[in-house]
Amino acid sequence: MAGPRPEHQNRPDNTNNKSLGSERGDSTADVSALREEVDRLSQQLSEYVSTAGSSVHDMAKGSLGEAVSAMTAKGQDAVAGMRDVRDNLGRAIDTSLKHRPYTTLALAFGMGLLFGKLAS
Repeated sequence: MAGPRPEHQNRPDNTNNKSLGSERGDSTADVSALREEVDRLSQQLSEYVSTAGSSVHDMAKGSLGEAVSAMTAKGQDAVAGMRDVRDNLGRAIDTSLKHRPYTTLALAFGMGLLFGKLAS
């Protein structure tokens, strides 16, 4: 059978209930503090991501602008080169017509046959 109860068990249980109640209050305060800390960290993280995203966007925008500028410059160079070729070809044809008209006519006829054969 059960022997005599220890002295701390003979006391009324309201002291144990008080300490249990204060532990619950401490736990609630800890949970509230933890929630506030998580909210604060979430806000800091969202601010950081927003700032970092803005920086990345600005960098990409700048890089894109530079790439477009470079491509525009290369396109303009290509157009200028094509104009030079067109002008040179026009001068060569004019010179050829003046100095060798029959050779130029034969060459044009041959090129026409070649392009016609390739197209069909």
